[in-house]
Amino acid sequence: MKKTVAVLSILSIFSVACSKNEPHDSIQLEQQQKVNSIKKNQKLNSDDCFQLEPSFEFTLNNDDFNIKIESTEFNNQKAIAVIKTGNGIRTDYIYDLTGRTMLANLDYGIAALGSNPNEVLVKTTFQAPLPTFPSNMKPQQKFPMTYNAVIQSQTDENDKTENNKTIEVQFVGFEDLKFIDNNNNTLEFNQACHFKSQLEDETLDEWYAQGFGQIKFVRTKANGDVKSSEAIGDEP
Repeated sequence: MKKTVAVLSILSIFSVACSKNEPHDSIQLEQQQKVNSIKKNQKLNSDDCFQLEPSFEFTLNNDDFNIKIESTEFNNQKAIAVIKTGNGIRTDYIYDLTGRTMLANLDYGIAALGSNPNEVLVKTTFQAPLPTFPSNMKPQQKFPMTYNAVIQSQTDENDKTENNKTIEVQFVGFEDLKFIDNNNNTLEFNQACHFKSQLEDETLDEWYAQGFGQIKFVRTKANGDVKSSEAIGDEP
């Protein structure tokens, strides 16, 4: 069981969501256009990039994972869940209502491994200081992001580990991004927030957009090769 906890927790702490798939393409375009119409009347503020819109749903550009955003409760407080499902795997990423603070990750059972896919198998709860993006950031601003994670098996109370680390994150600035969905619709995200951080010998670039949360990430090795990436669509 400890091996399963370790694998799931590593995947949970540093991955989140993005999107694309034919059943959701028209919905996805409508969601993106709705956000852009709202942003026309907003002053530029990094806080907007983290606002998560319950009922938004989309899929990753590799077509393997679906993303759905829902209102939820965690530890008796209102929260928002970014639910990632696909290939028999489900992880719920729990945020506070601002979307800037991570509260927990819930990894569900995997049927292929003999566990119940409808029940939480591993619960990762973040302890104070909670991993939080600062409010109203300025381009090039740097800040520490601390992950004090308690990783608890939900089937064995004695199977519990901790993962503590702090990384430096830089808010690169606001950027306009374009993606192409499966129906060749152009998705335009105005003033998305770009962040860069160093994870040991890898560089992580992330982009967040209002309503959706993370819409793209790229993990690059020290030699410049891309280790992994996901986005809300293919770039033109």
